[in-house]
Order: sequence, then structure tokens, then C-alpha cells
Amino acid sequence: MKWLNGFRKWSMAVIFLTVAVALLLVGAIPSVDWLSNVKDVMVAFMATNIGEHLISTVKGWYEQRKV
Repeated sequence: MKWLNGFRKWSMAVIFLTVAVALLLVGAIPSVDWLSNVKDVMVAFMATNIGEHLISTVKGWYEQRKV
């Protein structure tokens, strides 16, 4: 089940992007708002991935030094 851990954020990003594109195509939101929202969500997605990898790297380094 540990391999499912990485798919949570990715799945949410894909669902968000799909819904955002669908709303843009049907004209429910203007393109300026669409671009702003998608940019913000993708930056947050990338930041959480970077944070997660930094934390795991530091944990691994700390565990090696501890032994």
C-alpha cells in the first residue's frame, strides 16, 4: 500500500486540471481566472513535492549519521 502514497497529490492535480479545463472549454470561467488558478495549484503541487523529498532526504541523512 505504500506505493499508493505518491498518487494522492498527483490524482488531485489531474482531477483539478481536468475540471479546470472543462470549465474553461464550456465558458464557465474566463481564461485569466483559469490561468491564475491553475498556476497557483500547480505551484502548490510542486512545492509539496519538493518539501516531501527534502524531508525524506534529511531523514535518511539523519538516520545514517545516527548509526
